[in-house]
Amino acid sequence: MPILIHQASYVVRDADRVEENTDILIDDGRIVSVGPSSLPTPKDTQILDGRNRAVIPGLINAHTHLYQSFLKGLRDDIGLVEWCNATLYPMSHAIHHAEWQCEDQSCGYHWGLLSALEMIRGGVTCSIDMNMNMDSVFRAWIDVGIRGVGAIALSDRWIPAPLRRDPALARDEAFALARRWHGVHPRIDTVMAPSTPFLCSRELLEWARDRADELGTGIQIHLAETHYEVENVARETGQTPIAYAYSLGLLSPRTTAVHCVHVTDEEIDLLKESGAVVVHCPKSNLKLGSGVAPVPRFLRKNVPVAIGADGAASNDSLDMVEETRLTALLHKGVLEDPMAITARDAFRMATEGGAKAAGWQCSWGHCKAAWIS
Repeated sequence: MPILIHQASYVVRDADRVEENTDILIDDGRIVSVGPSSLPTPKDTQILDGRNRAVIPGLINAHTHLYQSFLKGLRDDIGLVEWCNATLYPMSHAIHHAEWQCEDQSCGYHWGLLSALEMIRGGVTCSIDMNMNMDSVFRAWIDVGIRGVGAIALSDRWIPAPLRRDPALARDEAFALARRWHGVHPRIDTVMAPSTPFLCSRELLEWARDRADELGTGIQIHLAETHYEVENVARETGQTPIAYAYSLGLLSPRTTAVHCVHVTDEEIDLLKESGAVVVHCPKSNLKLGSGVAPVPRFLRKNVPVAIGADGAASNDSLDMVEETRLTALLHKGVLEDPMAITARDAFRMATEGGAKAAGWQCSWGHCKAAWIS
C-alpha cells in the first residue's frame, strides 16, 4: 500500500538541503516523490500526518554487537581487556553453550528483535552487527523489517579456550553462514569480520580476506582501538595495526576499519589510499577509556567516516542520534575548536558515511526514511 507523509514540517534530504512543509510519497518500499504538499496520490494511499515532525534519511549504525543489549549498564570502571573478561566472556559462554551444545538459537532471535526495535525507534534503518552471528538474528531482522549486515566474526587466539571452536570447524561454519545469507534477501547481507589482529593469526586474517574476495563481500575489522593492541601488534609483527592490515591486503573500499583511535599520519595516508571507511565509536571509546579518534584529521585527508554505537554494553544504548550529537561536540572540546566537526559533518557520517560502510545505495529513491517527533 502506498504511504504519503503529508506536510512534514522539515524534510532533510541531506546535510545541505532541508525543505519545509513537504510531502513524501512512498510506494513499493521506495520513496518515489518528494515535493510541495500537493502531490497526486494513488488510490488507497495511507496518509501519515507529518506536521510537527522532521523526516530524515535513515541513520546507519555502522558497527555494533547486538548481543550486548542484554549487558547494558555493567562495569564502567575498567578498560577494554579487563572489561571483556568481566562482562563479555561469561555471557558469551552461556550463548555458545546454548547454541553449540543444545542447538538453541532462540536467544539470538530475541536480542536481534529487541535491538532492532530500539534502533528503529531512534531513526536507525540499518546496522552492521559483529559477533554472535546466528541464522536466528537474520530472521529477527527480516521479521521486524530493518536492514542488517551480519559481520561474521572470526578469531582463533587470545580469547578463553571454552569460547573457541576447532579452527577448521569455526572457519567452515563462518563461511557457510556468510554464504547462506549473502545476496538472498534485499535487506540482508554479510561481510567477513576477523575481529582484530591480536585475536587472529596471520593465517586467519588471510583466509578471511580470500573468502571475502570469493563471495564478493566486504570486511569489517577492529583496528588501533587501544594502546594495548598497538603495542601487541608491533611486538609481534613490527608494524602498527593499520600498516599490518594494509600489508595483508585487508584494506579496500569494501573494508570498514572500526575505531582507529591510535593512528599516525602515515596510517591515515594508508587508509586514504585503500579507500577503507573508518567507523567512529565515540561513546564506547570514552566509556572504556580507549581514547578519542582523530576524526577531523580523517576528514581533512578525505578518509570516509561512518558512526557506530558499538556494543550496547560499552555504550549502554543504541541511540544513534546521541552518538551523532556526541561526534559533533566531542572534537570541538578536544581540539578547542568549535569548527572541528560541524553538525553537517556529523550528519553525513551517520547517513552517507554509514551507507558507504554498509555497501547500500544511499540516494533518496533507494534509502529508507526515518521520522522524528
